[in-house]
Amino acid sequence: MAQKLDLKQAKKAISALYKYKENNDSSNNLLDSDEENGIYVQVSTHKVMNKAQVKRKRVPLPHRPYPEDIEICYFTKDDEKVVEEKVKSGNVTMIKKVISTRTLGTVYKAYEARRKLLASYDLFMVDDRVSHIILNLLGTKFVQRNKAPIAIKGSGSLKQQVEKALNATYVKLNNGVLTRVLIGNFGMSEKEVLKNYEAAVPEIVKIAAHEWGQVQMICIQALKSPLLPIYTAFPKQD
Repeated sequence: MAQKLDLKQAKKAISALYKYKENNDSSNNLLDSDEENGIYVQVSTHKVMNKAQVKRKRVPLPHRPYPEDIEICYFTKDDEKVVEEKVKSGNVTMIKKVISTRTLGTVYKAYEARRKLLASYDLFMVDDRVSHIILNLLGTKFVQRNKAPIAIKGSGSLKQQVEKALNATYVKLNNGVLTRVLIGNFGMSEKEVLKNYEAAVPEIVKIAAHEWGQVQMICIQALKSPLLPIYTAFPKQD
């Protein structure tokens, strides 16, 4: 396992990625989106291993892969003002907008309103009591942009539930051979990204490839960077 993870090579690749980012930053890099500042692991398999699924699988990480200034929109079953007060009293500062399913089905019914909503927030979360209907209200664009809301428990401490969701990454299965997963951002240290790589890759392999023998390549990349290979393997001989 350690040999396949190849932490020494991963460390070199992460360092090279940071250098690439530094050398290619423009003067307006502060305007880069969270997606552009993200660091991703890409796992490719020798053959298609899964059917596409909307629901993503959660992988806990030692360090939060999202930026500190992330802005979240939270969908709830309850009255918006009640939840807004809960957000305020609980000091859940990363939630910037609360929208009830009732409002979502009326105010945001029009395609243009939902398109603007999609572009307005970095991440979306939803009370798990209504997670089964949320995509019907939001439409397919949220899935295509990999912004389908993360379901969290609506009961108990909202801040704890949000923190738990943020201290993880999410694997979306598709019917192809490539799986790309967020493991960090350039606001983190290289050491933190490496720790997240070490924790995430074995779980991603289990979910996307099912076994190491089906893994063809593991790479790391940013949105606009070249792929930096860490591990490659030939197909198993029958």
